[in-house]
Parts: sequence; structure tokens; C-alpha cells
Amino acid sequence: MQAATSQLSDNDLLKAIARGDEAALAGCYDRYRLILFSLILRILHDRHEAEDVLQEVFLQVWRRARDFDESRGRAFTWLVTIARSRALDRLRSSGARARLITDTEPEPRDSVSDAAADAAASRSSVTRPEHNLSVCLVGCAIPARRAPKPARQNPQETRSKRDWLAGAARTGRPAGKPGNITNP
Repeated sequence: MQAATSQLSDNDLLKAIARGDEAALAGCYDRYRLILFSLILRILHDRHEAEDVLQEVFLQVWRRARDFDESRGRAFTWLVTIARSRALDRLRSSGARARLITDTEPEPRDSVSDAAADAAASRSSVTRPEHNLSVCLVGCAIPARRAPKPARQNPQETRSKRDWLAGAARTGRPAGKPGNITNP
């Protein structure tokens, strides 16, 4: 039966797989495993992960061979698209796992400063309001990886928030909400 599958066109091979022909799946695997494995390996840079993804690709081919439509493209293109998609999915999920692991690790205590102590020391030694503003901004900063993207604001609103921060830096304490500026 192996010789018969090697004589089939790619489209006929996928039609046979759609009918549940295991020999056709084996023939498809023999025909495309090396090129698909090479593509997946180039994306993942990990042989073990690439082998797993290749297995997932042919499992998806087995399950979804009915979805192939030869009027929309070649069988080879369909197989490459599946392989590329599965490899990119694996790359994204492994990246998410790595980020999750590093985000859950506690930061070393000596690298985290005490913002209140830093601000108090700066207030006692420096009297320039613009310096106090920068200390206030640094102490209130959100880490870059978690900072939300800024929304578009009108210039008047931005000015009032800047004035509020400058007042807070001058006095050492916030003076109401930004927008409801009160003079101390």
C-alpha cells in the first residue's frame, strides 16, 4: 500500500486522509516530514519542541483533512501554513510561560528602594521645586512593563495635572485631586 500512496498527488493524498486512510497519512508524513520539520525547527530553535509540534501538525492534518479545499490553494501550502501556525503558537506559549515564571519570582529586596525614605531625604537636602517634582515622579512611577498606554488628553487637562504634581512636590503632600487644584 505504501507504493500506492507514493504515486498519489498531494490533493488525492489529503482526500484519502479525509476518508480515514492511515496509509495515506503515513505517505503524507514520509513526503513532507523533513521540510515541515526544518521549517518548525527554524522557528523554534529547539529540536525537542520541533518534534512535538511536527506531531501536532500531522495530528491536525488527520483531524482536519476534510477542511482542505484545493480551489483555495495547493496541499503543500496548506501543510506549511498549519506547521507555521502551530510553531508560532508554541513559540508564543513558551514565551508566555517564561514571562509568567519571571514575573512570579520575587524581586530581591536590596534592589527595591523605599520611595518614601528617598523622597524625605531629597526634601531635606534639596529645596529646588523642580528637583522635588522629579523625585515625586520617580517615586510614583509604574514599572515600564506594566505601565498602561497613555490616553490622549487635552492640553488643559495635562497642564492642570502638571500643576498639581508641582504643588505636591513643593509642599511634600498632595493638594486634592488633579483637576480640583487647591492652593495650600
